[in-house]
Amino acid sequence: MKAAIYCRVSTEGQEREGTSLQTQLEGCLKYCQTKGYEVAIKLSETYSGLTLERPKLEELREAVRSGAIDCVVVYSLDRFSRDPGHGAVLTDELERHGVALDAVTESVDSSDLGKFITYVRGYAAKLEAEKIKERTGRGLRERIKSGKLPSGRRARLFGYDYNRELGVRQVNPEQAQWVKQIFAWFTEERIGIDRIAYRLRDLGVPTASGVRLWQPSEVSRILHNIAYIGKTYVHTEKFVKCPNQNRNKQAKSRYTRRIVRPQEEWIEIPGATPPIIDGHIYEAAQAILVRNRQTASRNRKNNYLLANRLLCSHCGRSYWGFLKYAKWGGQVHPKRYYKCRGNYKRETLERCGNCNINADRLEQSVWWKLVEFLGQPEIAFQGLQPEDNSTEREHLAAEIQQLERKLAELERQQTQLLQWALKGFPESTVQAENNRLNQERQLLNERIEALREQLAHNTPFTFDMATVKKYLALIQQKIMEKGEAGKQLAFEALGVRVWFAGDHADVKGTIPPQECIADTLAA
Repeated sequence: MKAAIYCRVSTEGQEREGTSLQTQLEGCLKYCQTKGYEVAIKLSETYSGLTLERPKLEELREAVRSGAIDCVVVYSLDRFSRDPGHGAVLTDELERHGVALDAVTESVDSSDLGKFITYVRGYAAKLEAEKIKERTGRGLRERIKSGKLPSGRRARLFGYDYNRELGVRQVNPEQAQWVKQIFAWFTEERIGIDRIAYRLRDLGVPTASGVRLWQPSEVSRILHNIAYIGKTYVHTEKFVKCPNQNRNKQAKSRYTRRIVRPQEEWIEIPGATPPIIDGHIYEAAQAILVRNRQTASRNRKNNYLLANRLLCSHCGRSYWGFLKYAKWGGQVHPKRYYKCRGNYKRETLERCGNCNINADRLEQSVWWKLVEFLGQPEIAFQGLQPEDNSTEREHLAAEIQQLERKLAELERQQTQLLQWALKGFPESTVQAENNRLNQERQLLNERIEALREQLAHNTPFTFDMATVKKYLALIQQKIMEKGEAGKQLAFEALGVRVWFAGDHADVKGTIPPQECIADTLAA
């Protein structure tokens, strides 16, 4: 008789006597030897017993259906399945194909009473699994309430050491300096994420795992992580059930899709992570990341004129361009459309409902409105009012203070270079970093002087009709010179945004302050 051995544990750490994969396999092999079975297949996996979608179980069921085996041997019935309903499905399938089921530690009765007993025992195993899950969740919630981070992978973060006793992160001074440097490179020097990763490799900076091969994805995670400004959140994600057609058959659970919870459901743990980065630096990095996503070349496929400018009046999300294909005359013809992001399943579980828009018709309508606006500067001028720029003066003063703090930080970094040299860093590396810091110091000083001059001459924004006419005429000229590219330039120059409400679109835009207009005309 040909037998297939099937072994299963729920977690990789499940090594108790009688349940580890090795113990199960040894017990099953000994059982087959005693019974005189020929072992044709040996299958082992680490998966939840509450689902039928297990890769090795699928392989076993295929062997049953093909007639390749005569018997299935498991260590115990709960290793085969913890769900009584699933257990009934599997045993019926074995019976239909004439395949026996043997368990090493217990007898398997094929009678009605035996099936009932098996069902009850499977139900009890399922209850025990649910109890374990509930106890684990309760312990996690109590740990969070006490101000401690969940232990394990979620607690580890580059720039920090995890204190297991206190349940909090503590700043790792050496790594923290590199976190600050990554944000400085990104926000001040505008170095891309890929180049930052390559620079860290060249400098020999070890990653959190100790290797020296930085990946762009690691840099991106650092730039996105709000924990670096001292805000620690848990309960930020959840698993939801995927539709059958999109289900990942290699996943350990039916709940294979992970989504971000609404921010009001997040739980903050105050004081669990000390800040390394100032809040304004983090916000500046997020603004750059958003702009990079919007201007990425992948978002400009098929030349969607209103990409990143078309917004939904219902949910506030932006519209994305996509193609629909229609067939006539024996050929397939693509048509461009816009679709609200709120209607994409990967964006939200609750659909927005705002309709799709034919891109050609909408773009033509918006463009003619803009042409009409450019041809009537009097209408544009009527909507302009002098503005009080006291807020702008406050921003200038705050930026000057921020840059002065950065100058002080550069002094400290250059002092640290001496320690690098004493630790045996290559002289070329130390010299290159010193040159970079000197260049950065010069740029900061120049920027501070420019801001101080701007602050000294800062006056309320004013407009005059002649300048507005010249500005609109310049935009018209650029449109004529650059064609389709000129349209994008016109939208950018006027800050055009289109709000779509299903049956109508509102087109809004802005004219920059007088000083900016003058600079543009002089360029």
